[in-house]
Amino acid sequence: MFEFWLSDGNTPFIVAIGVMILLAVMQIVGLSDFIDGDTDGVGDADAGLLSILGIGRLPFLAWLMLFLLAFGLIGLSGQQLLASFTGAPISAWLAAPLAGFAALPITELLARPLAAILPKDETTAVSPEHLVGRFATIQIGTATNGSPARAKVTDVHGQAHNIMVEPDNTGQSFAEGETVLLVRREFQRMIENGTSKVKVALRDFSRLFLLSIAGVLTLIAVSGCDNKQPSANGTDEVAGETYQEYDERRDALDGSRGTFADQGCTKDCSGHEAGYAWAEEKGITDPDQCGGRSWSFIEGCRAYAEQASGEGE
Repeated sequence: MFEFWLSDGNTPFIVAIGVMILLAVMQIVGLSDFIDGDTDGVGDADAGLLSILGIGRLPFLAWLMLFLLAFGLIGLSGQQLLASFTGAPISAWLAAPLAGFAALPITELLARPLAAILPKDETTAVSPEHLVGRFATIQIGTATNGSPARAKVTDVHGQAHNIMVEPDNTGQSFAEGETVLLVRREFQRMIENGTSKVKVALRDFSRLFLLSIAGVLTLIAVSGCDNKQPSANGTDEVAGETYQEYDERRDALDGSRGTFADQGCTKDCSGHEAGYAWAEEKGITDPDQCGGRSWSFIEGCRAYAEQASGEGE
């Protein structure tokens, strides 16, 4: 089982689960505060470009850990299922994008109930918009159109706020000591909404950038594994056995299952024939470029490569 988990096709999923565990440890010891950003402004369902993925429902690191866990488990279970049907997992280059797309909606679905039970920050701070509909008292000056005066208003928590007010109707004025009803907020609301949208866009961009960097690093790791072809002279395993074990099993059959290019076959020679045809189609002339999911396929590929390189000489 561990050999299957550590196979090349499962590299991105093992890496994802490892990163998730590392982030969990950082959360426990408190180091996550150095890398977790402020999530204010993305808590509403429609705030920010990434809200459809569930990021706004949870702190970003919590969402990332959930995504990495879903990505890793979906990838490993999918590779295990494919291996049970085909005999070997598919390439990480194909499995990783498929698991990533499948993990996104799963992460969003898991984020909903998790966000409901996680504790949230509580505050008595209110935005100026929440003062609309309350009564304020003019403190300094006389308010006229285009010339606001300072007023004092108390919010729902009993906290006092000093604000600038002016009449809503032309020709109206408010003298010092008068009580007025706050009916709307203009100008600064537009500026703050625009600033908030810019902050959300920048935060989303930075998170997408971090995710892209993580994806690139994963692809580099995968490419490093995929470029390594199994060696018939070493301890590399293909389909759960080394070449020596495969050769001993094949020798025990003493050619009773057929031969291909002076090599015995284990079940039939379809694996050798497929490897030979693939190498011919790809124009492989270097035996070291041959890889595959079975030793018989690799032998067939090498048979063509050796034949092609001999003809070239």
